[in-house]
Amino acid sequence: MLEVIDSVIKEHVRRITSDGFHMRYLGYKIQNEVIPLITQEIRKEIINKIKESKYYSIIFDCTPDSSYQERMTIIVTYLKLSSNYVSIEESFLGFLNVDDATRKGLFDITIEELKSLGLEIADMYGQSYDNGANMKGKNTKGCIRDF
Repeated sequence: MLEVIDSVIKEHVRRITSDGFHMRYLGYKIQNEVIPLITQEIRKEIINKIKESKYYSIIFDCTPDSSYQERMTIIVTYLKLSSNYVSIEESFLGFLNVDDATRKGLFDITIEELKSLGLEIADMYGQSYDNGANMKGKNTKGCIRDF
């Protein structure tokens, strides 16, 4: 109905209904290529904001996924600086596979991920872990103070 009054819609309907080849960017293959690119750009923006604010804190939470693979979420809290105000921002950065759920294993994964993100460990002012039983206790020497 709209093609009668809108030439752009008319051309679109003509292309869809013709038997010629149509290039559409809605297929799952294209989406599977675009999603990681968008994710990468969003992570870059978040990392830039964190670096701009300098200091940050991290929150890690481990839980098994549907295949019983232990996964650790990474959430970073930082200050969003503006000329008028300062606000607290919290950003989800992703999931990590955890093969070693001991505190040493979690520590190593944490350090490796912070380095890969380009975040300075010395600028971290707070840490929170939901796997508290793995991060304290008598079984291993404390790793957290090594931050």
